[in-house]
Amino acid sequence: MIDGYPPTVYADPERQFRYEIEQLWLWTAPEPERLPLNSYSLGPDWMTSLDDTELVDRRKTVEVVIDVLTGRAPTNPARSVHAVRTNQAGSSPQRVREDQAVALRCSIKNNTASAARLMWWRLPDGSIELGRVAAHDDMNLR
Repeated sequence: MIDGYPPTVYADPERQFRYEIEQLWLWTAPEPERLPLNSYSLGPDWMTSLDDTELVDRRKTVEVVIDVLTGRAPTNPARSVHAVRTNQAGSSPQRVREDQAVALRCSIKNNTASAARLMWWRLPDGSIELGRVAAHDDMNLR
């Protein structure tokens, strides 16, 4: 770890990201307290959104991804996990894909302009597909 963050060890961006997830997960909790990581995949926009965002630093995003993958996010008030709706109306239905995956999002950062959000799909088998890192008002998720 360099300054508490895993060094770059892979040229492939996806492999490097997965390495960072594993290393921070191992590093941030002692084994008896470590919740298992849920199975996950990366959606088509994930790596681009992770690399292009200037909304939040990468370490913070990886920490929140770990919260999502371990199931801690819904119990953490700072994450404010909630459904992605089909439109801006609060009473509109939750977005559901053709494969029955449901869209969710949570806060990465709070109390700032365009506060960053993490968006993902919970698949019918319980696994997670990471969707995008986006600004608060950006609801685009495919």
